[in-house]
Formats: sequence, structure tokens, C-alpha cells
Amino acid sequence: RDEALLGHLAAVAVSTPGKASQWGTQSLSVVANGYAKLDYEDEPLFEFVAEVAMTHHGGYSSQALGTLLNAYAKFNIPNADLLQHLAGVALRMPHHEFDAQAISNIANAYAKLNAATTGEGVALMGHLSEAARALAARSRPHAFSTQSVATILNSFSQADLLDVPLFRAMSEVA
Repeated sequence: RDEALLGHLAAVAVSTPGKASQWGTQSLSVVANGYAKLDYEDEPLFEFVAEVAMTHHGGYSSQALGTLLNAYAKFNIPNADLLQHLAGVALRMPHHEFDAQAISNIANAYAKLNAATTGEGVALMGHLSEAARALAARSRPHAFSTQSVATILNSFSQADLLDVPLFRAMSEVA
């Protein structure tokens, strides 16, 4: 990895706040995910991404939410304002917009960041549980990989959320 290039690109991104409105939700998640995959934590970049992400009240796919949140979870950046904002965004999304990977990524991030049992996180985890159970009911077992089932179960367990209906549904698709 080219640390000088990564640092330069991050600096360019954060130095263009007037252009923040040009950053779409997918772009934000791809940039955060790219830096996470390269294991390059740039605090100003992640602050910028959070700031811009909170200006978007819609337009997120469940996949973009999961990808963005997992980047913050990888570096253990528990930005409470961002987590509350994105939980609100996810809560407004209908269950059918979530696939198994997005459910597992979002639940995993909230559990890792200790946000699953506080504020909007509680409602979000309930919403994700409902989405997972609905997905399992309409497309069993093909919608769930072994990894997504394991991550969903681990996330709820890690957060000490005993969700018997969810655990039952996951056991049926495993």
C-alpha cells in the first residue's frame, strides 16, 4: 500500500468541504471501506465522511449502510452522532430492502461499537431481526450464507440480545 498516496487522497477529500454535497452515499461507503480494507485509519477522513454522511437522510442502500458502518467498526470509531443518524436511516427502510449480508454487516457494526443496546441501536436491532426473519421466511435457505448466519447470531449474542424468534429463523436457514 502506498501510504503517501492514501494520506494525500484523504487530505484532498477533507480539504474540499464545499464539495461535500457531491459525495453520494455509495461514494462515502466505498471510500471508508477502501481505507478499512487497506488498514489505513485516517482520523480526519473518517470525521469528514461521518459529517457528510449525516447530511444524507435517504438514498442509502442497505449494502452501503453496512459497508460504511463496518469501516467504522474495523477501526473502533464509535461516532455516536453518526450511529444514531444511520440507525434512523435504516429504521425508515422497509424490511425487503435488506439482504442477509447487509443485515449481518449492520448488526455486526452496532454490536462491535457497543451501540446495539443504546438509543436508536435497540430499535435498529429489532428492525434488523424483523428483516432477517422476513427474508428467511420468503427465501429460505438461499438468501443466507453460512457467514451471514454466523455473523447475525454472533452480533445479537455479543450485544446480549436474546432474540429467540431470530435465532430460530437462523437455525432453519443454516
